[in-house]
Amino acid sequence: MHAPPAPSDEQAAAWPGTPVEVLDACHREIVHTLQDLRALVLHVGSTGLDESSRETARRIHLFLSTDAVRHHQDEERHVFPVLLRQHDPLLAHQVQQLQDQHGRLEAAWLELAPLLDAAARGHRWRDIGDVAARVDHYTALYLEHVALEETEVYPHARGLLDGEDLQRMRNDMSLRRRRLNPGEDEEA
Repeated sequence: MHAPPAPSDEQAAAWPGTPVEVLDACHREIVHTLQDLRALVLHVGSTGLDESSRETARRIHLFLSTDAVRHHQDEERHVFPVLLRQHDPLLAHQVQQLQDQHGRLEAAWLELAPLLDAAARGHRWRDIGDVAARVDHYTALYLEHVALEETEVYPHARGLLDGEDLQRMRNDMSLRRRRLNPGEDEEA
C-alpha cells in the first residue's frame, strides 16, 4: 500500500489546521447539526413543513450523509489503527466500541435519511412522533459516540500520532475530499 499523493501547496494552505483539529471541528459541527435536527422536528411538529424547514432538512441530510461519513472513514483509516498498534486492552476495547457505534449510527441513519430527504423535497411526515423518536435515538447514539472519542480515545491518539502519521492522514483526507467534491477547488 502506498501513500496518497501530497496535496498541492495551494490545497495544503487551504487545509483548516491539523488533521486532528479537522476531526475535532467535525465533532463540533456534528453536535450543532444534531441540535438543528431536533429543532427541525419541533418546528415541523408545531408549524408544519415550510421552505425554511425544507432547506434545513436538505442541509442536515447533506452534512450527515457526506461530512459525517468521511469523518468516520478518517477515524477508521487513521486514528483507530494507531491506537490498536499499542496492544493496550483498554484502547482496543474502546476502539471496538467506537466501531460498533459506527455500525449502529449507520443503521440509524439509513432509517432517518429517507425522512429528511422527503422533508427536503416537500413531503410531509406522516407520523411526527415516529420521526421524533428516530431523531432522539440517533442523537443519543451520536452524542455518546462523540463523548467517548473526545474524553477517552482522542487524547490517546493525539499523543501517539507522529509527524509521518499526521502527514499521511492530511494527504489522504485531502485527497478523498477532493475526489468527493470535484470542482470545489476549481471554483475557488
